[in-house]
Parts: sequence; C-alpha cells; structure tokens
Amino acid sequence: LIDRGTTKLDILKFPSKLITISYGAGRPKSGTFKTAWDGTSSQPLFSLTSHEICVKQAHVRDSTDNTNKIVHGASQLDLLLVEINCNLWGSALQKLVVSFIQEKDKELGNSPSSPSVPHMYFVSAGIAISESEPKQVFLVEEHINTSPETGGMWVKYLNNDSPVPKLFKDPERTRRSLFLSFSQHVQYELTEGNVFISDYQGGELALTDPQIITSP
Repeated sequence: LIDRGTTKLDILKFPSKLITISYGAGRPKSGTFKTAWDGTSSQPLFSLTSHEICVKQAHVRDSTDNTNKIVHGASQLDLLLVEINCNLWGSALQKLVVSFIQEKDKELGNSPSSPSVPHMYFVSAGIAISESEPKQVFLVEEHINTSPETGGMWVKYLNNDSPVPKLFKDPERTRRSLFLSFSQHVQYELTEGNVFISDYQGGELALTDPQIITSP
C-alpha cells in the first residue's frame, strides 16, 4: 500500500509554515533506518505550548567503515515520504481500534474511556525542507519523553519479526504491550486480513516509527 504510485504522498499538498528548527546539540540516536536528534522549533508545531520536537533523517550503512551515512537530496525526501506515509497509516489503524472499542462499549453498556484501556497513539509528524542551498530534508515529529531523568523511557512493545508481545516487570507496561497485541488482531479482522501494524515502540502512550504489514 505504501509503495504503490497511487498512494504516494504529494509534498505540494501539505499545509506549510515557515519556522526555524534547532537540533544537534545532544548525542544523536541511530536506529536501523534513521538518525534522530532532540530539537526545538521557533513556534509550537504539535501542541499549543511545547517547542520540543524530534528531528530525523534517513541513513544508509556504509560497509567500508561500518558507519551510518545520512542520505541527501531527492533520495532523502523519497525515503522520508515513505516514513510519514507509514505514520499516517499507523495513526489511522490505531484510531480504528479506538472506534472499535467505543462501539463495543456502547453495545455492552460499558462506561466510555475505561481506565483499563491505554489511550495510545502515533505522534504527529511533518516534512521540513531548508530554504538554503543545498536543500536539506528532515522528518519532524512530536517529541516523546524517553529520558529516565524526567520519568520517561523508550519501550519496544512489539517487534516486526514476531507477533509475541513483550512482557515487562512493570505490570502497566505489560498491559500496554498486551493492548497493542490486541490492536493488531482488531486491525487484521476489521481490514479482512489486509493490513496491520507490526512494530510498536515509543513512550508510555505516544508511539512512533510503525511498520505496516500488507502481505502477512
């Protein structure tokens, strides 16, 4: 779904605004496909007050020195458009689960927004393109608190290579992991086996970097 030409995002149709982004002061975090930095924006992007953001760029592994190299130019834009498309699919599929739970609550006469159901969601995101030449392209996301110093933690709930949810010493974290496993089943059933999210990771409630499975 995310690779077909009919579903490729058109960058010109995105709503735009002029902002200044600062990043790179701290140590970058590198995943399999992207490098991420904590950053700030000159105006709030994803909330009414917070200027905190996460700034990401796609990288490739250089086999000659075994280091990650940032991709540049149009290739960076193409890779990040796939990433943001995955994020949009992830958000839509997770909202599908919320709607399913709300409908079942109504059918069963349960009180809505039960505290036993974690309200987990995928972060808001956008594409940033520099004004200066050569053009640089970034994926900009809502910031997730993963710092232990401020009570945060990065959590991998479900890998993309296994359907088995991770279990933790913290029962609340295990509850969220099991809920996300339940979410996969709901997505699979409601889309008649066509699509579900295979990679769940992020903070306590905010999630990022989903992988979308369309040919299980």
